[in-house]
Order: sequence, then structure tokens, then C-alpha cells
Amino acid sequence: MSSPVADGRGNAVVDRRAGRVLLVDRAGRALLLHGGDPARPAERWWFTPGGGLSGDETAAEGAARELFEETGLRVDPADLGERFFMRSPSSATTTGNTGKSRISFCTGCPGGRSTRRA
Repeated sequence: MSSPVADGRGNAVVDRRAGRVLLVDRAGRALLLHGGDPARPAERWWFTPGGGLSGDETAAEGAARELFEETGLRVDPADLGERFFMRSPSSATTTGNTGKSRISFCTGCPGGRSTRRA
């Protein structure tokens, strides 16, 4: 769950856990989504599928769920590849200042063990 922390400047920041998937096909191409935050409509960027974890979800479970919700592709959390940790800087969003602790996974795309939503 999210918990407030300080950002070093005295601002309250919600620490949000997230899981993301770097989906790479056999040709070495990565799937990226293009979008932004409604709080900053003029800014858009590329990012990997994923998002915040629900309840006591593991990072792998959340990453697999988010991948399905955002792309329609299913992958078993156990089939996600090597994980790595990264921490992004805090940012203002529609829900306030957010510091995202992300666990990201690399995996192959359909043709491997992922399946498309019917």
C-alpha cells in the first residue's frame, strides 16, 4: 500500500509500489506505451506497461496483471524474466506527489509463453 514519506524538501510524497514489464520480441524490439499524466497534459513520454500494486500483490503478480490490463497480453508471473530495481524521482500527479518504487521484469512476447486476451 502507499505510505507518505518526505522528499528531502519537506514535501509529503506518497511512496507507491509498482511493477512493470519490459516486453521484448524475438527481433529485439521493445514494447513501449506513449502517454502522460492528466495533471501535466502538455507532457508526454514513452514508458513500459505496468503500474501500482494492489493489496499484497507481489511485483511479478502486479506486473503481469498490468501487462494484461494495458495490452491484452497474458504472462504467468512465474515466467517473467530477470528482475531489476529502479527508483524514479518524485513527481506531481493527479493524486499528489508520488515517488514510485518500481520492480521491473524482462520477458519475451507472444510466440513464447505469453498469450493474447480473447
